[in-house]
Amino acid sequence: MRFSYLVVEFTTNNKAFTEKYCANKTKPELKCNGKCHLNKEIKKTSESNKPLQSEKSENRNFPIEILFYQETKIFHSLVSFIVKHKTINAFYLNRYNPIFTNKLFHPPQNILFLG
Repeated sequence: MRFSYLVVEFTTNNKAFTEKYCANKTKPELKCNGKCHLNKEIKKTSESNKPLQSEKSENRNFPIEILFYQETKIFHSLVSFIVKHKTINAFYLNRYNPIFTNKLFHPPQNILFLG
């Protein structure tokens, strides 16, 4: 949380950040502008995150075992049905109904302008 606050403060208000945190205020020729303090904080957070990264890598070494497997027979019978009857798409439903298309509003064709 503190690190993200420092990054936001560094990017938005660099002048105040430099005055508040920079260790090289007496050496303006280095043009540090607070990067020294920001780098120190990056190192601190990366060191504190190293144990978490090593734990994650250790957890990846477990073998994966398949405990239960059952072949589905429904899919195979459906494929054989499609091949026998030469049906390309067995799941298509034709839901077209001309009743709904006839009830659409159509504007009048003849418009009379009085002017």
